[in-house]
Amino acid sequence: MPDDNAELVKAGVQGMVEGALKPFGDLIAALFGPAASEAGLMLEDHVRYFRLRRQVRLCEKTRGFLADAGVTPRAVPLKLLIPIIENASLEEDDDLQDIWARLLAAAADPGNKTIEAMPSYLAVLRELSSNEVKFLNAWYETFVTYAPDVEAISRAYITDRRFILAELLPIYADSVLVTYQGVGDSHIEITVENLSAILAVLVRHSLVAKLVDDESIVRIEPFASSVNDPTSYALTDFGVMFVAACRGSKTVA
Repeated sequence: MPDDNAELVKAGVQGMVEGALKPFGDLIAALFGPAASEAGLMLEDHVRYFRLRRQVRLCEKTRGFLADAGVTPRAVPLKLLIPIIENASLEEDDDLQDIWARLLAAAADPGNKTIEAMPSYLAVLRELSSNEVKFLNAWYETFVTYAPDVEAISRAYITDRRFILAELLPIYADSVLVTYQGVGDSHIEITVENLSAILAVLVRHSLVAKLVDDESIVRIEPFASSVNDPTSYALTDFGVMFVAACRGSKTVA
């Protein structure tokens, strides 16, 4: 937010919700002693000020996304508007808040065809970490990179492409800026301990499917691997639509 708006934001704090820390009066009194009254006001004001600043940023980003798309916004149903504003105002990660702004812009777009599915997207996004969202986006990005007309292809084309852990590791590592250990020309040793845990989270939210079979796995050629592992993973139909919505893309047919 521009510096010259700082005073406006500070003034707006006065109109925010009162008494957020009242249930914790005893704790504050014990922690701060004689300074409890002043400390309670300071903490409450800090929370309100932070949320207001994030709401201002959300509005700025949403207005920018709508302007870039040449869209005149419509009224957004309260069941979408309120959870977006509440979650976005608490989001410290700018990349994740940008996604909330994109979803708000999509909900305000009269031509958007995915608004009925939007509550599901909001519920899932609220549960995901920044690394999980970045990993999903990087996974989806492999199709954009090696199939530039991805928006024109079917979701089935994407969901049919399976990846084993060795193929997902470099995608994950690049997306969250961590390193992995490669051995030889084709074998990758999994050294990122939480990769499997992240996949389990994505499977639980129906964004990714875990597949175990002995059939040939259809892969995008640049990520072919000789590692013999019967477990493979694929983006689900819901996962593809979720990532597309978070990217501000039109739904893949």
